[in-house]
Amino acid sequence: MPAIVYLEELMATTDAAHEDGNPEVVNLVDSQAEKIEADLVRTSRTYVNSLEAEEVDLYQSGSLNVNANRLNANSSFLGLAQGDSAEINNSILLTGKTTELEANNSVIGGIYSENTNIGENTRTGILVSGNVTGSQIQSFMLVARSVQGPVTTSLDTRQVALASILAGISCGAVLLLGKFLFRRK
Repeated sequence: MPAIVYLEELMATTDAAHEDGNPEVVNLVDSQAEKIEADLVRTSRTYVNSLEAEEVDLYQSGSLNVNANRLNANSSFLGLAQGDSAEINNSILLTGKTTELEANNSVIGGIYSENTNIGENTRTGILVSGNVTGSQIQSFMLVARSVQGPVTTSLDTRQVALASILAGISCGAVLLLGKFLFRRK
């Protein structure tokens, strides 16, 4: 049966460790927590709603909000990930913002990263990056300053611009039509 770690218990143990001058280290296995703030967090088969740390290592875990300088996720689910460096393997990331990203065998919804390395069998929805490298870059929409490697996209830059213009015109037409149909007399 999985253990449930409550925020009050976790904060009490990490506050005591921090007073000694030692880094806060939290290791969770088969647990559940609402919020964790520490220097180093390692999880296995654990769910954490909100996670903030210098270094995070997730294995078969899930988190809705991760803010870490260095993130390593393996076979995990992440809602929002922010930080300097992220390595995503066999995982699902809904959205993220990083300086450095390396992804292998993963699915990423939307990501903004200065430097991105896409490995095998990784698919991205929206990828915005300064530099993208990879052996097979697969993305629905890719916006990048520099790309090194073969790219498979559903929309290229011209199609994205055209789709944006058409969406703007369509929204404007619907709002204008609604104004005429539902105006008061």
